[in-house]
Amino acid sequence: MREILSKLPGVFIQGLYCVDADGTVIFEKKLPKEATIASEAIAARFNATIIGNYEDAIYCNTAGDPQLLDEVNSLWGEPVPIPVDSLANDGPQFHKLVFMSNDVDMLRDDMRPELELLAKENGATVTTSFPTVLEILPEGCSKALGVRKLCEKLGVDPGKELLALGDAENDKEMLETACIGVAMGNASPVAKAAADIELVETSSQGGAGLAMERYSKLGSEEDDSS
Repeated sequence: MREILSKLPGVFIQGLYCVDADGTVIFEKKLPKEATIASEAIAARFNATIIGNYEDAIYCNTAGDPQLLDEVNSLWGEPVPIPVDSLANDGPQFHKLVFMSNDVDMLRDDMRPELELLAKENGATVTTSFPTVLEILPEGCSKALGVRKLCEKLGVDPGKELLALGDAENDKEMLETACIGVAMGNASPVAKAAADIELVETSSQGGAGLAMERYSKLGSEEDDSS
């Protein structure tokens, strides 16, 4: 599957890095360096682990929790983070930053308000994909925007030909954009509200594959019958 996917066009890093089948960048957007400097300071103050996404690589600073950093690869299936002393000083200009902590209440009640203020001052926005994760990315960007950019390149009409699958808050706009938006059984309330169809099956139970089997032809069949 990895080899097949490597030969396909893709929308990565929450729509911030989009490439065609040859790896040519179709669209990308990055955070200003000032946002990384301020974010790294906030992460240190709240003892949260911070990583930065850049193209197909992930960077971390040496202050990160080793267990959480290991989970980036072992649980999320992402590349092993590249350690640097400071993301702001030693890393590239990042597409997005991710903050991780097992203290869910702290992330939600204490850290997120500060990140929201930081985002407002730096042309960015804050979202979440898991209760233990916060993300900051350039304002106006989303998976939906990245998917639309790729569809435009491929000549695909999202409103008639796109099937989207999701389970998190950051999937909301993409689910709304698609002809058919499908929320997994484990999806957040935000994702479920945005979807056209809600599965019983979760992501870990093969919900994505089941959705593709059940609904990938539905849009075209409806067009044929109209």
